[in-house]
Amino acid sequence: MNEIKDKNRHILVPFDFSAAAENALKHGLKICYALKSNLALCYFHNTKDTETEKKEVKDKLGNICAALMQEHQINITAFVPTGKLNKLLSPLSEKIEAVMVVFGFEGEKFIFQWSLTKVLRNLRKSRIPFLTVPVSAVPKEYTHIILPINYMKGTKEKIIWASYFSRLNQSTIHVIVPKAKDGNLRLGVKNNIDFLKKNYKTLNVYYKKFQTDVSINKIDKFSVCYAVEHNADSVLALATNNIDIFDVLFGTKERKIILNEFMIPVLCINPRNDMYVLCA
Repeated sequence: MNEIKDKNRHILVPFDFSAAAENALKHGLKICYALKSNLALCYFHNTKDTETEKKEVKDKLGNICAALMQEHQINITAFVPTGKLNKLLSPLSEKIEAVMVVFGFEGEKFIFQWSLTKVLRNLRKSRIPFLTVPVSAVPKEYTHIILPINYMKGTKEKIIWASYFSRLNQSTIHVIVPKAKDGNLRLGVKNNIDFLKKNYKTLNVYYKKFQTDVSINKIDKFSVCYAVEHNADSVLALATNNIDIFDVLFGTKERKIILNEFMIPVLCINPRNDMYVLCA
């Protein structure tokens, strides 16, 4: 049994008792062991719910937590606030020091009947990464993580986040490098690779680098296929911070990756002005 290294660190799983939420919970448990964290479940009551309904949910969540704690020997906390998810999720995440939110979904509907568009819109400004888990994604140990590299500065945050899986879970990081023809783009890719090499050497992170002939615009899609071929557990993606007209018309890059046909869980990293550091 893995030891929980930081008693204050939590993986937060919004839970509505659906099949998608049940599977997200299974993945959340795997992430807890991978990142040496505790688990938190949350159910958001509608303001119209009666006291009887609230008690019923609280009792059901309590029974789930008790059974999981006995089976997995892990600390689990349940929260049942009243109000809208989009208003309460971020404050709750900060309150419990959540390092990741795990969202289950089926088709394009997420838990609590949120659309993917709504999930991305509400989490875009969040400081916390979020893992999107398809209802049919088989829970694994998160020992193989796919890290696509591009020219963007935010890639450095993906590099750091991937390192946590290696440092805390002894995971192998598969670094996928695109072919960039443009000089500026090529320089951006090189800078990110140099950053990776320097930090991974210092942190003793084990990784495999795969140089492709794939363009930067197609590297994320290629990475999903690579994940399937190598039986990997998750692909890291950058969440789009500033939406433009093309994102509105055709969808953001992360949206296309999240809805991949192979049902690979995707860990979305929100770009930040300051570098986020998880105490490992």
